[in-house]
Parts: sequence; structure tokens; C-alpha cells
Amino acid sequence: MFSKGALSICLLLLLAITAHARRRNQLICDFEESMCRIKQDKTDDGRWLRWNGEGNIGVQTLPSDSLNGNYTGYFMYAYSTGVSRLLSPEYSSVYNGGPKCLTFWYNIFGSRRTGTLSIYQSWNETYFGEPIWQITGDMGNVWRPIEIDLTSDHPFKVVFEANRGSGISISIDNVHISESVCPNSEYSLEPRISCNFENEELCGYQQDLSDDVDWKRYSAQDGVSGDGPDEDHTFGEDYGFYICMDQRRVPKLPGHRARIVSAIFNTTSDNDDHCIKFWYFLSGYDVGDINAFIYHDEQSQLMFNVENDQSEIWHRAYFQVPSTVNSFKVGFEAVRGMGEGIHCIDDVEIFEGSCEMLLTTDTPVVTTPEPVVDNANCDFETDCLYSLGEGESHLWLKSPASSEQYYRLPNTDHTTGTNSGHYAHIVRTTEYDRINLRTPKMHQQSHSKCLQFYFTMHTTRVGDHLNVFIDDATLAFPTDPAWMVYSSNVYSKWTKAQVDIPPTDGDFSVVFQSVRVNSYNDGRVDVALDDIVFLDQDCSSVTPAPWHSTIDCDFESNDLCGYENKFSNVWTRINGTTPSQNTGPYNDHTLNTTEGHYMYIEASPPSVGGSRAQLVTPIIPKFDGPLCLQFWYSMFGEDVGHLKMYRLNPTSSALFNELGNKGRGWKLAKVAVNDYGSGGYMTTSYQVAFEAAFGKGYRGDIAIDDVKLLPYACDAVPDPEPVKSIDCDFEGGVGECGFTRNKQYAAWEHYDRKSTEVDIGLRSLFPERLTKLSNSFVFYDTVPYNSQISLISPPVIPARHHCLSLSYILQRAHLSISVQNSTGITEIITLKRGYSPLWTSKKISFIMEGNDNFKVVFKAVYKLYENFLAIDNIKLTPGKCHDVPVEKLSCNFEKDCRMVVNLTDAEEPAWQLSTSTRYSLLPTYDHTYGTPAGHYFFISFPRTTYSDQKRLLRTPIMQRTGNKRCLQFYFYMDSYKSNLLNVYTEDSGLNHFPVDPIWRSYGSENSAKWMKASVDIPPTEGDFYVVFEPISQENVYSSIGIDDIIILKQKCSKVIEQEWKSTIDCEFEDNDICGYKPADEARRESDFKWRINSGLTDTHDTGPQTDHTFEMSAAKKGSYVYIETSPPRKPGDIALLATPLIQPINTSVCIEFWYTMFGEDTGSLEIYRNIPAVNQYERLWRKEGQRSKRWLKAEVPLNTNYMDDNQDFIEHTSKIYFKGTVGYGYKGDIAIDDVKLIFKSCEPPPKVKDPLPVNETMCDFENGADGCGFKDFEEEGSGSEWNYFNVSSIKFDPTIDNDDPKVNMSKGQKSFIFADASDLRSGEHVIIMTPSVSSNLDCCLSFSYITMGDFIINIYSKQASGGEEEFIYQLAGENIADWSNTSVNIKASENPFKVVFEGVIGRDDGGFLALDDIIVNDGKCPTVAPIKHVVEDFEQKPAAEDNGRSTVSIVVIALLTIALLIAFAVVVFLILVIKRHRQRASSDSMIIEDVKSVEEKSSTID
Repeated sequence: MFSKGALSICLLLLLAITAHARRRNQLICDFEESMCRIKQDKTDDGRWLRWNGEGNIGVQTLPSDSLNGNYTGYFMYAYSTGVSRLLSPEYSSVYNGGPKCLTFWYNIFGSRRTGTLSIYQSWNETYFGEPIWQITGDMGNVWRPIEIDLTSDHPFKVVFEANRGSGISISIDNVHISESVCPNSEYSLEPRISCNFENEELCGYQQDLSDDVDWKRYSAQDGVSGDGPDEDHTFGEDYGFYICMDQRRVPKLPGHRARIVSAIFNTTSDNDDHCIKFWYFLSGYDVGDINAFIYHDEQSQLMFNVENDQSEIWHRAYFQVPSTVNSFKVGFEAVRGMGEGIHCIDDVEIFEGSCEMLLTTDTPVVTTPEPVVDNANCDFETDCLYSLGEGESHLWLKSPASSEQYYRLPNTDHTTGTNSGHYAHIVRTTEYDRINLRTPKMHQQSHSKCLQFYFTMHTTRVGDHLNVFIDDATLAFPTDPAWMVYSSNVYSKWTKAQVDIPPTDGDFSVVFQSVRVNSYNDGRVDVALDDIVFLDQDCSSVTPAPWHSTIDCDFESNDLCGYENKFSNVWTRINGTTPSQNTGPYNDHTLNTTEGHYMYIEASPPSVGGSRAQLVTPIIPKFDGPLCLQFWYSMFGEDVGHLKMYRLNPTSSALFNELGNKGRGWKLAKVAVNDYGSGGYMTTSYQVAFEAAFGKGYRGDIAIDDVKLLPYACDAVPDPEPVKSIDCDFEGGVGECGFTRNKQYAAWEHYDRKSTEVDIGLRSLFPERLTKLSNSFVFYDTVPYNSQISLISPPVIPARHHCLSLSYILQRAHLSISVQNSTGITEIITLKRGYSPLWTSKKISFIMEGNDNFKVVFKAVYKLYENFLAIDNIKLTPGKCHDVPVEKLSCNFEKDCRMVVNLTDAEEPAWQLSTSTRYSLLPTYDHTYGTPAGHYFFISFPRTTYSDQKRLLRTPIMQRTGNKRCLQFYFYMDSYKSNLLNVYTEDSGLNHFPVDPIWRSYGSENSAKWMKASVDIPPTEGDFYVVFEPISQENVYSSIGIDDIIILKQKCSKVIEQEWKSTIDCEFEDNDICGYKPADEARRESDFKWRINSGLTDTHDTGPQTDHTFEMSAAKKGSYVYIETSPPRKPGDIALLATPLIQPINTSVCIEFWYTMFGEDTGSLEIYRNIPAVNQYERLWRKEGQRSKRWLKAEVPLNTNYMDDNQDFIEHTSKIYFKGTVGYGYKGDIAIDDVKLIFKSCEPPPKVKDPLPVNETMCDFENGADGCGFKDFEEEGSGSEWNYFNVSSIKFDPTIDNDDPKVNMSKGQKSFIFADASDLRSGEHVIIMTPSVSSNLDCCLSFSYITMGDFIINIYSKQASGGEEEFIYQLAGENIADWSNTSVNIKASENPFKVVFEGVIGRDDGGFLALDDIIVNDGKCPTVAPIKHVVEDFEQKPAAEDNGRSTVSIVVIALLTIALLIAFAVVVFLILVIKRHRQRASSDSMIIEDVKSVEEKSSTID
């Protein structure tokens, strides 16, 4: 006998085996950790991907939500188009304990009919049979659950099959295969009564073959009928399904019937109660009936009936199954009436118990109090709870505008302007003379309301009319209408009506009453109502609704503002440049940055010339007036096709048509889209299509941006409404802010920073530096004498005080500012001419008397010839002007510092900005940059007495201080004691100018240079100004200059003694990497971490070769930090590296570091500054894509912040973040090294203009390329720069071999420029240009060169003013490590030109290129030189030396061939000799054998 312990062990083992078997027969998988024994089918076309929605895998659509609240959770996504299958483990048959229920969640989202998800039970590896469940097409971007009964008498696998086309996503999640029966299977294979018709099997319902028409399964997306449901009842969405009487069966005859019957239902006992509930949709005039039956005991019993139109909504219905019925079927019958309409059924359910329980769980049928609302607004697109008069059950209908039976009703509604919109109208009838439509009851009101609605009337009788009554619940029904209108032909179109509703004593409703005066001769009256609105104000005070455009779009949003592509070729949303070179825009138009977006067509293959792409706007509602469609377009490239614009639905001819290359830059187009016929406008809604046709080649990209629809004619500016204030930066043009220009004279022009519409090259005084700034503005170039050039603001509502502020530039012209109202024009101020090309800010307070609206007029006034004016940032606000004091100041005069010049009536001398060496007594360079292009402020006195006139220069108002503050500035005074500079502090709390200066200095011999001054500002009682006062002696020429003014929040002694040290300098040679921290420790979001490394990274063809610190050292191998972009990294992953905290400092600091971005999949590297105290996080620097194999140097301004155009230093601690972003592959490692902070301004100084053209130029590069005026060509994609080999930096010994070939090339005598292919990628180029050459004669270009490997030299000329290049000459690699010389003739040119040398690397990375001794002389090249003439049509004859080399090559090849033939002959001869020798030896041996044999025989005889 077994012991109890043994029995226990056996029982435990049996339970474990049973549990294991049960686990093997079920599956629960949420795909968070793995695929849970579900495997890919290797025989299908594609594959499923376990994914969490992150990264970019080319998915157009993906689930918008996640299950279980996990937004980064995993699910299975059908990644490939075509058929992809998943196979579950194999399970026992259902009859042997196998699983009985499959549940899972699915998401199918995208185009309507391009994707199918099918479920199979397969017991054969190659044949799956028919699906047990299947669904096709878009089901909305939501997750949906499903339960499916499993039935099989064989072992089986569950197969998930996705058959996916383009433009749709198919996903599954939370798969559960269990042994229990599905508790509430919506898709059970067992026939049943409850059904939501989402399954094509219709839950076992069968068509009755004795009827006339079938029931069909539909969704709203199938477009059953204009009268059909907009959504199903189950989901309330247009992709849900329901069944309807077949609408396609013709002829549609009255009395036709459609019947469908469920499977039989057996009750469990004789006394069971069952209730059948369903939802029906019955819509249309005289549509017919819907009946419900039960079939039992070979008979049918009618249980429910409804007839005629029940409005366009789903209605609930239910009936009780008699308790005496044990087994029954349910049937539904649709009966067609005399008119048109739709019969539909959805969501049939059977409940145990009485239907009375539905009264407590669903919509009550008991009487409830009538709802009371605030406003009974209704556009009839939904049920608005409007009611009918007694006995008038179907006399008012809500119908679609496309109802053909009512030909005297409007064919479009008023709300949408389309035939798919709805309105209310009266049924034609002869039975009733008065027909009422009543709004829901509204709350009592103590003030007047305005009722506003639209109506049409069409009648055959004079005297028919429409009444409106106000029915106060506390009074009897009124006898007199509040409003009435008689029939007229003028009301055949939608007409607006307004009715004042006085205060009421109680709740009230409004009744619309159609009245027919008699009924003979049919007496038909057709009345329609739409857009009923109740407004909480008198009708007299109602202002027209502002125009709202439905198609305005800047394409910054992913939804494209509702725009759609209509052809297979598509418009694409993009930012930055297009992929093809020499076509498309650089930036978008909205932001004018690489971050902004626009729409374009890509002309590269597979696009085919002549094919089209069409982008269609949303619907534009009907509008009774002109509409101007304004957009910006780019058509740049020699292969550009055409851009057209059409009106659709109805279609028009082309309203806009442009063909061919329009040049670089955005162009503005304005098109009148609403004009129709002779002076009329469109009477229906419509759409607009932008159609682009592809040209003959890839350089044909076309783009559009910033589409706007404006409610006025394109050539007219509407009179704007009065405003309380103005704030205009002119980014959208002059008219955007309501400004207008007088048309008697030439108008102010608009400079758009995002466009090239203004040709500034033809402007006389347009400052070139303005084109480098990031603002748009209005300007006038060369104001004529005695003209009226005015810019006029929109009307302004007056206040007592107003403050006007603006920025302006005045060069040799005045700006007069006036106010204009009904009483006339009053001048406020005239701003006098200056010479500064910098923006100046001004605030002006003025008083307005009276209550008339006024306009501000800005008038340009001629002063001197060749003048220029510009205006920007106009702001007008009620109240007095108040300067906001600033805490500190930093002004280098490279931007407007808001310095105030105290200018008296005499205009000169005055403080002004330096533009050139205007006077000999002024410095030729500024202090900030030390270049002639830098700026400073100066004043120059002629030999005249100005003793009574103060020429003051004030800083902006500074905040009061109770402590000393330090003023530092640099000044320049020309001569010994000829002038004086005083500095005062002017306290705003005092009412007088100070007597004693806080600092003064006389001119001296030592002051004729930039001198530094430091002075403490004493404490003040109020806010204060720092004032500079220059004084000149009589009868002496003198000048004073000022630059780099700084006011600090501490006394000067503290500034001088302050010692500041960098906390972030790092070479990354220590393990602690200088205190740098990854993002998770720095409390910023990041996907992975930067690594420390030395030598190569883990991935081939990416990353640096070595670190930068010890790059040239053979003794030590240094370290750097980098991001590794190999898997598991995904595109878009980011890694952040934070520096230690940086202490504040009051001078410019620059962060310097070295970086590499090498690899074809390189993403981006960005630098951010974080100021924790103010929670500020801003980007300072960014690079994207592959740059170079070499370490590159970057300098980023760190401690300079520009606020309100004023330089300011950061006074809080901060830190720097290095942000690396993974590109689209594993070859994208990014590295940084040698970070340091340096005391300097690393902002580039203003660019010095090119020197004047010269007649001849030459360069031997002994002083570098810059020493000859040669410049690298700054072009996107130029790849790298020329390197400079300086012979003075090496020691040359011709007797010693040197490892550096460049040393040998120099021969110890030559410096030169060179390019090494190992530093470049295939296709990259290096370009250098000579200075401008001005010669109207033929020229001779001569130079020395070395070309080795796969390098090509292209030489061409380029006009100094820009334009196309002219090809001159080409040299290919010669693989000779020695200098060659050549000369090339250049044809005479009318305009100055530059010679451009372009080195292009091919596929080989071992090439080398060097240039030296470049000379351009007048006259043709001498004939004694090896002249190489200009190549025509890119063809050239071989040079003489090339012919010589070719001849030598041929001779060598011939000799080698002869030697080979001789060797071959010798080998053949030797083989024959050896063979003959062997034959002879064989013959001799045979003779010897014969002799021996004879001798043996002889001896035998003997």
C-alpha cells in the first residue's frame, strides 16, 4: 500500500500535469514582452511587426490610442503590404478539451477598401479554408474588441491574416484564447437573434425568398441614399454597419416588400418572458412602413408597426414576446410607400424578462416636463427638438437639399451651401391652410433678444404669407404676429430676416406659421427655413458676422488644414529645401526658416513629365460678394512645368496659370475666385484646386504656401473697422494691419523678408544690411521734391491721451507724423533727417480732442536728393507713453540701443552712426570688431560756434539704484584740448539738468585712439539717464566717437577685481568627464546616453578616427564622447549631455568645441542653454546631416542675449545641453571633444564689402589665400574648405625622405592650397574664387597644379554681381606627384568677373589636388607657352603632352606583348623536346629488352 505522502505527491503531480495541459490550451498575450509563442508564417508575402508606435518606419497611419492606458505599449502591426500571417500554437480540438473562445482587440484605419483582417481555424499548414471572421476597410482610428467562438473537431491553429494595401494600417493586441465559451460573442458562428450587423454573416438572419426585395448590409460610407443614416447606431460612426431595404433594386414600386428572418430561438422554460428591442431609421416623404413579426407554431404575428417619415434619426422600438410562445423566430419587414425614402434596422437585442424594465434602463416613455433652453438655435443638421402643431404630425420636414421631389425648394441649404446640407420645409398639402413649427421653450428674459433666420417662399397664390409669433407661456396664444412677410418672387433665394423679441413675463417659444389664403387649384405653398439663431441683443445693435475663411493655411499643421490630394501624384508637405538641387525654395514663406513647412511636388523620378498633381481645398461656403484668393508660390528650376488653379464643383476654366521657371524666391499671386458671370458671384459653395504639371526633368519642383481667402476684390482694400489700438510689424504686408497708401503719388513699398519681390539691387540708398535682418517693413526710396507720400493708419477710436511708438530709418529725408479726423490734419512731430542705416526707436505722446475717429498719417518729406525712409513696428495705444526703465545696458551700436539724440532746430552737427570714414578726424574702425564695417556713434563739429546749443546723447531710462553702479565705455577724441566730453546722470526725480558731470575728459594726443573709461554712477532718487555732452572750441574742427557702452549693477572696483573661471572646459580624458551628466541625471527627457570612447567607434564608416585632443600625437590615445546610433536605437531617439552650472558674467563669452558628424545616416547635433532660475530653455546652435570625417570647430555665442533689439548679458547661472538625434540608420555616430569657454564675442563681425575690381590679379599663396583676396565660395553642399600648406612652418631637407608628400611637393620653397579626398565624400567639392577682375580685353589665366586620383578641376568665370557661371576648362586626375603648368584664354567681358576653381571628388577616396601661382593678365596667352584654349560645348582636344604619354603607353604595351609571345614559343619548344626525348628513351629500352630475350633463348639452346 502507498503511504499518504506518496498519494499526496501523485495528486500534486497530476494537478501540475493537468494545469500545464490547460495552460497549453490557452493563450494570453499583450505583446509587451514577447510574441507569446505566436509566430510569423514564412509562406506569406510580408510580415507583422511588434511595435509601440515610436520611430519612423514609413507608416502613414497608426493607432491613435493605446490599450490599458499604456501609450508606449506594444502591439502587432502588419508592416508589409500584401498578405501577412501570424500563427498561434497548435491546440486540441474543441471536443478534446481545446479552447472554445478567441478574443482580441483590433484597429483598422485608413482608406476605405484597401485592407482586410481575416481569422482562420487551420488544421492544414498549406490550406486555411474559409475565414471564421473577416472585416474590410476603415473602422476608425480606435481600438475595438471582438469575441469569436472556436469550433473544430481537429487539432488546429488560429491564423491572423492581414491583407494590406497602401494608405491603411492593420493592428491587433491583447489576444486571449481560452477554454471557456465566449460570454457575449458578437461574432459567434451560432445563429442568434441579437445582432448589430457588423458581421457579414448577419448573425444567421436569412432573406425571405417569397418577398420582392432583399435587405442589404450597409454603412454610411457606402452612400446608400441622401436620406440614409449619417452613422450606424452601434458606434455612432459612418463606418459602422446596419441593414436596409435594398436601394439598388429597380424599378422601385409602391408595395414592394423586403423581409429578413432570424434563426429559431428556444426558451429554457414554459414561463420565460422575453423582450425584443431594436432601433429603426425611417425617413422620406410617404416612405412606407416597417413591421416586426414573430414566427411560431407555423404562423406569423405582427408585433410592431411604424409608417411614414420619422425624421432622420435612429428610433428605439421594442415588443414583448408572449410568454406562451416557447420557440420562435423574429422577422423584420420593410414596405415601400408612394414616395422616396429609406428603411433601416440596427442593434437587435433579446432580453429575459418584461419590456417594462427598459423604462428604467433606457429612454423613458412616461411624460416628462418639456425642456427649457436658453436659446433654440437650429441649423437642422441635427435634431433641434422643434415641435409641430396638433394634427400636423408630418407637415414640416427636415430634408436634404438634394430632395428632387420638391422642385420649388432651394437645391442647397444655407448653412453649408451644399446639396448635402439640411433645412426645414413644409409638405405640399391641400388639407391645412395654417401650418405651425414651434421652437423648444426658452427661459423668461428680462431684456430684448434678436431672432435671426433665413427663409425662402414659393407660391402660386397672391396673399400667402409667413408669420412669426412670440408665444409667452403666461399668456394666451397671440393674435398678432411679431413679424410677417407676404410671398414674392424675390424670396425664391435664401433671404435673411430679423425679429426683435421684447422682454417676456414667463418662458416662451417662437412659432413659425405658413399661411395659405385658399386651397383651390392646388394652392401649393413651399416655405423653407434654415439657420435660426437667437441673439442676446437688439437687432439694431447686431453687427454682421465677421468673414471666416475655411481654406486659410500655412501648412504648419500635419492635418494640412483639410486639404486633400486627388491624383496618384501627390503634393507633399516639407520643410527646408527640396531633395533636388537647383530647384525649389530654400525655406518656407511663413517663417522663412528651415523649420517652417510648405507644399510642393517632387519632379524627380518616378514622376513623369506631363503628369499632374492636384491639391484641393476644403469647401468654400457661398458668399455674396467678391473673394480674393491670395497665395505664395515658387517655380524655380529649368524643368518647371505649369501651375494652374481651378474652381471645382462646379468646375471652371483655369483662374490662374503660370508656366516655366520664375526664378528663385516666393512670388505672390492674387486670384478673384468668387466672380461668376457678368458682375455676379457664385451661388453655391465650391472648392479650389491647385494643379501642378511636371516638366521635362527633375529640376522642376513647384511649391505653394500661405493660402488666404480675403472678403474683398483683389484690386481693392476694404475700409477697416475702427480700432482702439494698433500693433503692426508689417510681416503680412501693408494691408494686413489696415494701413493704406495714397494713390496720387508712387506708394510706400513693402520689403518682405520671405520673398524676392522687391529688387533692391536697383535702389539707390537701400541699406544692404537690412536684407540680413529678420524683419519685414515698409520703405520709400528717393522721395521726390514737393510730393505727398503718405502711409495712413486704419481709423482709431479716440481717447484723451495716446502713445505712438515706431522704429524708423531716415537718410537725407524727414518723416512727418500727423493725425487726421473730420476737423482736418494736425501735425504731431517731424522726425529730422539722419544718416544712420540702423533702426531708431521713438515714443510720442499726444492728446486728441473730441469724439471723432482719427487716422495717423506718416508722410515722407524730401530734404536732399538720393534719400531713403523705412518704418516698422508701429504701435498706438490709449494712454500716455511710459518708458520702462531697464536694469542694465550694453550697446555696441550694431543694433538700435534706443539712445536718444537731443536735436535742436539746427540739424547739424548731430550725433549719428558711422557709415564710412566720413571725416578725417574720425577712426577708420569701430572698437567692437576693429573693422571698417563696424559701427559707433560720433559727432563732428565744423569751425562754427555752438556755445548755446547742447548736443546731448541720452541712454534709455535706467532703474533707480540705491548703490553705486559702474558705467564703462570707449571714446575717441581727435586732438589736443580741442574738445571736451562730459558725462552726467540726469535723475528723473529732479526737475533740472545736473550742474556737475560725474566724468569728463579733454582731447589729447593720446586720445586719438579708442580709450576705455570707467566711472561709478552715484545712487539716485528716481530713475535716471546717462547723458553724454560733447563741447567743441570755437573755430576748430573736432570730432568725438563713442562705442561699447555698458552699465552694470555693481561698482567699478568690483568689476575690475572680479575673477571668473570656466566650469565646463573639458577634454573628456577623465572617467568623470568633468562633471558632465547624462539627461536622466540632469532631469531632462532622453532616450539613451552619450558614451566616452577612444579610437574608432563600434560601427564601420561612421564616427571619428581618433579623438581631437591628441589627434596628432603618436604617444597617447585620447578620449571623446559620442552617441552610438546602432540598434536598439531608433530614428528620432535623442541623447542629452548636460554641462556643470556656469556662473554669470558681465562680458561676452563664447563656447568653443570640436565635433564630427560623419556617416550617411547622420542625424542632428544641437546646443541648448538652460537658465534654471527663469525656466528658460533655448536653442543656440544646430547642424544636421553628414559633415566631414575631420574634426570641425564650432563657436557659439553663449552669454549674449538680445531682447527688444538691445544687447543684454545673462545674470543667472546656466548650463549647456548637447543634444544628439539619431538619423535614419546606424551610420550616424556624432562625437564632441575639447569643450571650452573663451572670453570673446564669437558673433561674426559685419561683412566688409568686396574690394573694387582690379585689372590683373596674381597669388603665390605665400601669405595665404586671404592675403591675395581669394575667398572660399560659401555655398550649401560645398562640403569643405581648401587647406593651406605654409612652407615657413616646416624645415625642408632634400637629402631626407619625408613622410608627408606635401613637404616634398613644396621643395622647401612653395606655399600652396590643397584638398585631400580622404577628408571629403564622393561628390563633394571645394571652391575658391579670385578677386573681381575688371577687363574689357581678352585675359590669360595661368596656374600650377597637381591632380592625383579621382579628382577633377573645373574652371569657370562668374560675374561679380551674380548670375550664371560660364564654363572655361576642365582637368582630370593625372597621378603625377609633381607640378604641372598650363595657361587658358578667357574671353573679354563687359562686366567685372571672378575666376572660380572647383575641385570635385569622384568615387575614390585617395585623391589629392593642389593649386599655386594663379595669375590673370590682360591679353591673350603667349603662343610660346603651352596654351590650352577655351573649350566650346564642353569638348576639348587632347593636349600635346597627353598625346606623348599615350604614344609611350602604346610602345610599352607592344613590347610587353612581343616578350610574352616569345616566352610562350620557348615554353612550347621545350615541351616538344622533352616529349621527343621520352619517346626515344622508350624505344631504346624496348630494343634492350629484345636483345636480352634473344640472348636468353640462345643460352637455353646451348
